[in-house]
Amino acid sequence: MGATQAIVQSAFTTRYSDEFRVDVSASNRLTQLASMKPRGGQSGALLDLSTSEGDPGDRIDFFRSGLRSLPTETNIWPLMLVLGATLLLFDVANRRLAWTGLQSVSKPFRKSSPRRTP
Repeated sequence: MGATQAIVQSAFTTRYSDEFRVDVSASNRLTQLASMKPRGGQSGALLDLSTSEGDPGDRIDFFRSGLRSLPTETNIWPLMLVLGATLLLFDVANRRLAWTGLQSVSKPFRKSSPRRTP
């Protein structure tokens, strides 16, 4: 009746990119960074996480306390946005409303416009 056909399976592999490569110079840099001592604190240490046996109480606290907090930056754009919107509202209100009491004060600052004759 019909000819039988075999199923062909194939696969290919690729190497990991260079960022995942284990580099000896990176471990030297980590050792150098760990040995640095911050002001008012203690120097760090490299941990061997390959051995995770032992009592859970013996585990290392990665979030140690006792260090001074560093100054942080605060975004100022929300305050400026509110301030700008408020000033825009007052500017529009000032142009649309008739301020009769302030006309004599603002008269010297107005430009004189030529009068039209019919």
